Amino acid sequence: MILSDALEGALRAAENGDRWGAVGLLLEAWRSGRSAILGRLIVVAAPHLPIRQPPLQGKRAKDRHADWLGRAARHHPEDLPVLLPYLMEGNSRLALERLEALEGWPPDPRIADHLVAVLAEPPYQSSGSLKMWRRLVVVLVEHADVHLYGRLREMSESWKEKPPVEVRAFERIQGYVDKGLTQLQEKLGAVSSAPETAADPAVLETLETLLTPSAKALERVTEDAETAQGFLKEIAAAPDNDEIRLVFADWLLERNNPWGELIQLQFEATERPLKRAEKIRINKILREDREILLGPLAPLVLKKGLVLEKGFPVVCGLPQSPKAQVVDEALTDPRWATVRELVLSPYEFRQSRRILTQSPLISLASLRQVFPELACDLVASSKVLPVEVLELTPKAWYQHSLGDRLDSFVECQGMPRLRRLNVGEGELDEASLRKLLSGPLGRRLERLSGVGGHLYRLPELVRSLLAHPVPFRGSLSFSAGMFCLEMSCGKDGRWSGVRIDLNYEPMPASDMQSYQEGRLKELGRVIRELPPDFIHEIELVQPLEKSGLLMKAIARSQVPYRVIKSSV
Repeated sequence: MILSDALEGALRAAENGDRWGAVGLLLEAWRSGRSAILGRLIVVAAPHLPIRQPPLQGKRAKDRHADWLGRAARHHPEDLPVLLPYLMEGNSRLALERLEALEGWPPDPRIADHLVAVLAEPPYQSSGSLKMWRRLVVVLVEHADVHLYGRLREMSESWKEKPPVEVRAFERIQGYVDKGLTQLQEKLGAVSSAPETAADPAVLETLETLLTPSAKALERVTEDAETAQGFLKEIAAAPDNDEIRLVFADWLLERNNPWGELIQLQFEATERPLKRAEKIRINKILREDREILLGPLAPLVLKKGLVLEKGFPVVCGLPQSPKAQVVDEALTDPRWATVRELVLSPYEFRQSRRILTQSPLISLASLRQVFPELACDLVASSKVLPVEVLELTPKAWYQHSLGDRLDSFVECQGMPRLRRLNVGEGELDEASLRKLLSGPLGRRLERLSGVGGHLYRLPELVRSLLAHPVPFRGSLSFSAGMFCLEMSCGKDGRWSGVRIDLNYEPMPASDMQSYQEGRLKELGRVIRELPPDFIHEIELVQPLEKSGLLMKAIARSQVPYRVIKSSV
């Protein structure tokens, strides 16, 4: 098909409102000559085409994968808007199966455009995904044109200067891309450039306008976006001001935006019990309109544990490996200003540090699962965070000791409101603990928990605190496996033991007896060496009540005990 004929046919279809028909004609002409002009037009129009096919069926990734393969076998061009967003869902093995299903698909520049975007931010990082990457490049070569070849070459050249460091098998992947570029160059070498010059610029401009939102619609969207951004900035400046949110909700409702409905319903929930239909509607909005509600935060924050109040996020969790580009787009978004609790990913701190130091987290009161190195940097930073509760990555301190960084916690200038600190079962010796409790932070702490270590050192630690008074006035917990000692220091500066908790740890029956025997002997010694009348109560979970050895040790201690039901 001649380029001019294809453009005129597509123009007539678009003028009659048949955008899919127009794209179908462009696809037919593109396949005959891989015209870069037609390919670019198809790719630009793709996001604006109406989605006619139903979403993938299944709540689990495995079920959606089966539906994905079934639809891919039909080779229907209208299925691609539904299929491509799920191409990389799950692990690399599932992605490989989907790529193999695309090999028989008629050439389509939308597939190549999506694969180039995947290569720009590789979702899989292990060497076990190399087979998938090799197949991806093969599929890309089958669906690319001159325009996409140029994009791929530019990306390959940029990798040589700044490789995606997250990908451990990067050199092998780049080798696949370079080989694919050579194959693509040979494949496209025979394509004549003559048809490209025959395109009428006026026809191209008119067709692109018809296939994408009109200028007036774009102008309206831009104006609305600017107004919405203005509202968001006002809300960020005063997160507790309900009046601004209600005005914003009215403005959104005038535009039939579900975000306004959510804000209104969640305000209603603070004044009266919601009806069942209203609760269902809230859940549907939260499930289906996540991108509208969260904006650039949507691809960054986890769905699990996300809480919105009065239309805005208050509790968020970050993923294990957030992409730098996603973080860049979300970094300064005003919605961060309403977040009161942020849960980080264990052992990830590079992107988390950027969010915590550059985002407007003016309401952040609770920060959980913080990598120890990041925590030391934050409490020593000149930027002040309004954090009142800080929880470090559980058990990380066994591998990452405070060492020379203890002074940063003692001063804690970066978190002047900090009142509750959980060091994640971090081991602190007697001198370090006294230093921490005697400094500026210790004077204002209400609770220090997660202080861990070897159980045999507990009596020495307690005696040290009793012998050397500190200005700390609050509660402290010492954790060691199934054992937890709660103790407190009153306003008069006197320490007292509150209780000992014995938590049940599920384990094979063969290991249980030897584990308990060793622990219980150690527990008996600890209780005997603690100061008289120091422990007021022992609390143990129900399964441990059946242990005769444990109950004898508690009876010898003459400390009152109570049994609670196990949550395991």
